[in-house]
Amino acid sequence: MNAFYSLENFQNKNLWINFPKFDKNSQPMEETWRNAGWDWLQKELKDKDNEIQDGVLYPRYWRDPRFGANRRHAPVVGVSWYEANAYCNWLKENYENLPEYTSLSSFIFPSNEFIFRLPLGAEWTLAAGGEQNDRFAFGELKNIKEELPKYANTSESNINRTTPVWMYPQGKSPHGLMDMTGNVWEWQANYNNVGDNWLGLRGGSWNLDGVLARVAFRSNRFPHYWSNVIGFRVCAYSLPNG
Repeated sequence: MNAFYSLENFQNKNLWINFPKFDKNSQPMEETWRNAGWDWLQKELKDKDNEIQDGVLYPRYWRDPRFGANRRHAPVVGVSWYEANAYCNWLKENYENLPEYTSLSSFIFPSNEFIFRLPLGAEWTLAAGGEQNDRFAFGELKNIKEELPKYANTSESNINRTTPVWMYPQGKSPHGLMDMTGNVWEWQANYNNVGDNWLGLRGGSWNLDGVLARVAFRSNRFPHYWSNVIGFRVCAYSLPNG
């Protein structure tokens, strides 16, 4: 993610506008977010309390040894919904230059376009294995307080910070995704409540009880919000060109 933090990207308005809108049922809406992300960025770049260097707005906690850039295998935190979307837009233009592209290229047809965005709530639920029986992404538990620390980083683990994404292999979802239970809340692409501009958050976090990390549980925040318990997951898929 470090490559995203350049003056070029923070001056490129196209990365920060027209994010797609999805309703609380994960259905696309006719309108987009238009200039909301760009307008938010201009305001934040003038805020002296932010971590700004050479015209670049860095995530909050970027220099924090518990959560920041030095913890390369832990999720990035302190990013708003707007920043997460701008990063997805940047990936659309730059994924072929990243080391991870080698693993992705095996299932991309040469004529296909690769798309990146935040996951929809329906997609996230599917990737987590479904929400029946108040299950977690890895399955069901009889005694959450005693058993959950073996599977995920929630308050029951008493670690009190984020952990590397590979730390709980036994907690992966049926589709092999790590950390869909605990560690950090994950921004969703869709509204939770259209009227109030709340965006969805899923998965729970390191500082809250595991009962909130169940697949069926939803949280939400305004798109400008950020915290050391919120990060994001990127949804990637390919579409035929034309």
